[in-house]
Amino acid sequence: MSQILSPGETCLVRSRSDRTAFLVDGQNYFRALAATLRRAQRSVLIVGWDFHSRIRLEPDHERHGEPAGLGKWLNWLARHRRKLRIDILIWDFPAMFALDREVPPLFGKHWRTHPRVRFRFDDSHPLGGCHHEKIVVVDDAVAFVGGIDLTHWRWDTCGHELSHSCRVDPAGASYNAVHDLQMMVSGEAARTLGAVVRARWSQAGVRPPRRVGEIFDPWPPELEPDLEDCEVAIARTRPPYAGQQEAREIERLNLDAIAAAKRSIYIESQYFTCDRVTAALVARLSEPDPPEVVILLPDQCKGWLEEVTMGAARLRHLRALAAADHAGRLAVLRPVQCAADGGEQPIQIHAKLMIVDDHILRIGSSNFANRSMGLDTECDLAIEAENDRVAGAITHLRDRLLAEHLACAPEAVRDAVAREGSLLGALWMLNGRAARRLSPIELTPPYGLAEALSPSALYDPARPAAIEEYVQRLVPPAKGRRRRGAAAAPWAIAAGFVLALIFLALATPLGHLVSAEHVERVLRFAQGSYFAPLYGLVAFTTLSALMVPVTVLVAATGAIFPGLVGGLISMLGVLLTASGTFWLGRVLGERAIRRLAGRRLNELSRRLAQRGIWAVSAVRLVPVAPFAVVNLIAGVSHIRFRDFVVGTALGTLPGVAAATVLGDAIGRYASSADITDLMVLAGIVAALGGTLFALARWRRRTRGGRPGRPEARLT
Repeated sequence: MSQILSPGETCLVRSRSDRTAFLVDGQNYFRALAATLRRAQRSVLIVGWDFHSRIRLEPDHERHGEPAGLGKWLNWLARHRRKLRIDILIWDFPAMFALDREVPPLFGKHWRTHPRVRFRFDDSHPLGGCHHEKIVVVDDAVAFVGGIDLTHWRWDTCGHELSHSCRVDPAGASYNAVHDLQMMVSGEAARTLGAVVRARWSQAGVRPPRRVGEIFDPWPPELEPDLEDCEVAIARTRPPYAGQQEAREIERLNLDAIAAAKRSIYIESQYFTCDRVTAALVARLSEPDPPEVVILLPDQCKGWLEEVTMGAARLRHLRALAAADHAGRLAVLRPVQCAADGGEQPIQIHAKLMIVDDHILRIGSSNFANRSMGLDTECDLAIEAENDRVAGAITHLRDRLLAEHLACAPEAVRDAVAREGSLLGALWMLNGRAARRLSPIELTPPYGLAEALSPSALYDPARPAAIEEYVQRLVPPAKGRRRRGAAAAPWAIAAGFVLALIFLALATPLGHLVSAEHVERVLRFAQGSYFAPLYGLVAFTTLSALMVPVTVLVAATGAIFPGLVGGLISMLGVLLTASGTFWLGRVLGERAIRRLAGRRLNELSRRLAQRGIWAVSAVRLVPVAPFAVVNLIAGVSHIRFRDFVVGTALGTLPGVAAATVLGDAIGRYASSADITDLMVLAGIVAALGGTLFALARWRRRTRGGRPGRPEARLT
């Protein structure tokens, strides 16, 4: 088999690791991390997607004299190691993630840190992206990379019991079993990962931690490595942003490894929505003698919204694989734990792993999703078998993982593969003999229109979104720093909102709200009550303040209230909502709004103050951000309130008028179901679509400016 790990293509660099350990599940990772941190002397570098100061690394083991919570425990380490510095860099998440995060870090008032414990948020990423890698580097001598963040809902044993007294979050609430992986390396590989982390700090615009000049060995002596003296490759995803060069090493590594497979491809992933990976697997499964492909995924995505977006996209990809599987070489499975009454409790797959034959192993933070290949910040480690010893360790890890899911010994998997001459044959032979087993994933869940029409480019894009390009036009890049954005169809955002409403109407109990009977009652009320417009105005401003799309609200108002009345209610509602959230921004202040909008959008506030009415009008005409977010940003700028209101009125008037006309046509057809009203509605939709198309063509023509002249800007 040809060499896969090539620096500059499928990886950043290849480095030697003195010792390498595969840490399966949170209990093993947290235990090894705690033991390593206790031996730290100079430096601890933590980079993560999330961080929770109140989790316990060893909830199953009390240690006398040590505080329990992670934040206080790190302070305790700093106090007892007078030369130890701890630097923590966490993704500066948007407000929509606040319900799943620890509240104090959201407001910048996390646990009271020791002077040598530094905690920072990082928002240096394209709009719509995130920092997703999970890395810990200790004394530049030992490093951990994988899928496990130092946060809640990550700790579990390899037994994945139906219930466990330690499997609770800091609030004491229990959560379901979760399977994950982390790789531990030492020596040159750890030093290189230290450089990767420091580059992240520099990219975030913060002074990077100092390098460790002395040589220490914090590897716990009680932890036996799975490999000694092997080569480890570091592969990354880095989006093009603020002068940072794009890196798509993980994507190239996945594709090349799939293409090189001879016997089997074993995958564990939280998501499976990557277009190019699916195409590569379809090509392999379509061959006359394809390799076996075993994919382990969670039973469902987290939450109903994620399920009807990422879940619906996953279903499309899995159906494409099933259609290509002419030789019966594909298995798409979910791990479950069986209860005494015969029921099943799913085990959440959070791991990000691929093993190809006994030759390639990849463990890291990247899922098999489009955004992990080009939009988010990711870091994986990969090992390529350079001899039989390394090949044996790769095979043993695969057998160990399958043994965990099948509740048997790794030797049983090894013997079954040898006896059957097939990974799938061994899996089917051992499956179902114990309380834990692998069940097929159903490929026919009732997603309806969400499956067929959900725009995956909105929630799983392969490159930075078009919103960044709009902000570039309104806000010139900072001097000496060039920012780039990728092109996308801006009207796809509006289409996504419409599709979401269709889904709510057809697939949830909210559908009765758009039934003919309910619409008729609303229309009768709107036409017969003097107070109906007031009720409509209150509903409009309330929903708009909750970030319901203004275009949807205007169309709904036009459908309920006749003609000019609907337009006036909408316009007044827009101005009241804009004014209210403008002053809310003034009260919250710049620091709080930065948490919501990110540093790149905050530059817009300075631009608004410079251009006044016309800048606000341009922002309203070209939607660079949600309506409420723009209001908050304007509130923390120095723009005058009068200019803000006048600019909002001028910029939103065309859209309000168009949406009102559309809503009025929808209301007429909903109440009459007459073919004439349907034709009028179709004509209005066609006219609006043609207008959007013409505007898009005009914008494409002006995007690059004229030859020999500066780029045209919408200012």
